[in-house]
Amino acid sequence: MASATAMENLRIAAQLREAGERLGQQGANPFAAAAFNRAADSVERWPCALREVYERGGEAGLLLPAGREGPAFLVTRNFDAVYSYNAAESYTLAACVLADRLAGAKGIVTPWPTDDPLLPLEGRKEVQALLARRGYDVGGAPDGDIGTKSKAAIADFEQRAGLEVNGRASVKVLEALKR
Repeated sequence: MASATAMENLRIAAQLREAGERLGQQGANPFAAAAFNRAADSVERWPCALREVYERGGEAGLLLPAGREGPAFLVTRNFDAVYSYNAAESYTLAACVLADRLAGAKGIVTPWPTDDPLLPLEGRKEVQALLARRGYDVGGAPDGDIGTKSKAAIADFEQRAGLEVNGRASVKVLEALKR
């Protein structure tokens, strides 16, 4: 990475960290605040100027499939195109990472957390059902799709249960909900 590119990415990363700090000071969901720090980590390691991502693919979104301790991905309209073919985040992510690897990119740098595995579909549905029984809004009937409302409900439950707050539907969360 050229020096000017590295400096540009470091400036963007610093702005992301500042936004995360402000969210934390304002009492925002810790998961949301930490997401900005994870994004900053990714931007610092990005192999090209982040501006180029925008210029090539338009707007980008931040995807944190494993919560704040796992890898962070900037996804563009290409991700959306693959997702429209098969509406499964894991499939889409795998296909897009493979495409990036074939194009010469490094691939996934930050490992997934392994101390608290994610749940399969039936387990995610059970987490949503147990949260709903406790009065949480999980965004509708339990369907295993962990969207914004489900993540917020999980994060709130984790905080109240004394668990690490990451908003992930995991084995630890399911076990705690069953107690």
